[in-house]
Amino acid sequence: MKTHISDYLVYKTETQHGQEPQGSASPLYIVVDGEIEVNENLKVESAIGGVVRYYSIIEPSASVTILVVPSAKTFIQSAKRSAGDLTSYTLEGGTSDFGIKLFGAFIDELSLEARVGEALRATMRFAAMGATTTTGATQAGPTESPIDWKTGIATIAGSDYQLASLRATLRNNVKLEADFSDRGSGKRRWRNLWGLGLENVEASLEIYLPYGAGLAADSLSSITAQIAFGTALTISLSDLLVSRRRVPVKGGDDLWVMTVELVGRPGSLTIS
Repeated sequence: MKTHISDYLVYKTETQHGQEPQGSASPLYIVVDGEIEVNENLKVESAIGGVVRYYSIIEPSASVTILVVPSAKTFIQSAKRSAGDLTSYTLEGGTSDFGIKLFGAFIDELSLEARVGEALRATMRFAAMGATTTTGATQAGPTESPIDWKTGIATIAGSDYQLASLRATLRNNVKLEADFSDRGSGKRRWRNLWGLGLENVEASLEIYLPYGAGLAADSLSSITAQIAFGTALTISLSDLLVSRRRVPVKGGDDLWVMTVELVGRPGSLTIS
């Protein structure tokens, strides 16, 4: 039986959405968890005398969690749209004798999680145009260390609020569809049209000092949140409104912590 010791996950940056570029692929940094899925979209319809089965549009996707290293900043920044466009990738993963390759893989969702005592993590969910199987490959182990969590300095609404964790989530709402154009053999069920819905930004904070502003007010003012890891990477959130606060009430002697959930606007998340 196989273990995951021989797994691999590599990428190429596409210059044309859905078309694999020339050249060698690069490892997707320090991968700690991930999955590639191909939904064959099998349709089953009832009919007189039985059922009919047929295949609809293929729906490939992937999810991956990485420990963020300094050189991964450009890849993470590519989750942000620019001039109405979004970077797409040819993404391939599997094991040494079997793999799945995705074409036109867009970062549909990015979640950055900073937690005291742990490496900065980025979880990405990809939506892809097409997919094929491959014979597999191998890759070398990590050569770069994760961004040092101890260098992180947080500012929340003008104070530090003794931040324990911050999670920032960006959703691009990628739309992929197919038409009746001739995409060639092996690609006829691929999605060849793409678009972007409205960008959504959300954040969640765990803080040891209570954030009580606005509890007696008719409305709440927007706040900013930032955590900077030296010169390696900075996560900045602006124009956030509080949507929910959770306060534990229980027995025990563990430290009290408040959870604050916030919602931003398109463009509220900056990665620099």
